[in-house]
Amino acid sequence: EMAGDAKELLQSLNSLPEESLLECYDEVQALFKRVEAAKKSSQKKPSAEYALEWSPQSLQFPRRTAKELSEEILELTRKGGDFTVHNYVAVIEDFTPESVLVETELFPRGAIEFYTAKNMGWPIAEDDTAKWLTPGRGGEQGDYREGMQKKIANVVDCLRTHPHSKRAIIPIPFATEGSANVDWTNAG
Repeated sequence: EMAGDAKELLQSLNSLPEESLLECYDEVQALFKRVEAAKKSSQKKPSAEYALEWSPQSLQFPRRTAKELSEEILELTRKGGDFTVHNYVAVIEDFTPESVLVETELFPRGAIEFYTAKNMGWPIAEDDTAKWLTPGRGGEQGDYREGMQKKIANVVDCLRTHPHSKRAIIPIPFATEGSANVDWTNAG
């Protein structure tokens, strides 16, 4: 229907003087954009192909190391900016412990290793707790160990069953309620 309208319009435009064409240029451009949009929407892609476009396996997303990603996010949200980043996507391909550890002034390697052990529910020494557990790093608010092993098992099961899932996450609890019972198995 839209293509037929465009053909009729082109035929009538051919008979107009040049001055008249210039007067209706914007309307003609808008019509052609609508025709192109209609053509694109009628050419639906197979769902598997479309799903791959939004999968981390898609090469359209930039590849970053954890350190590069951290630096990029800090730059995007630097002081003086509006701190708003919408639909940011990047893929970290190397998840070895050394490649994903990003130290900061607030979280040097020792603090990161302490909080990792604490939140995984692994044993931690009292002197490490005294050294690294501080209010500036979240104090007891940063305690996410409740149900952590169950959450990890849920993510592993989800990814084994649905390798392209974007819902395989480890939920972090809210201050007033936990997250140990969240099950993403059939969340879409």
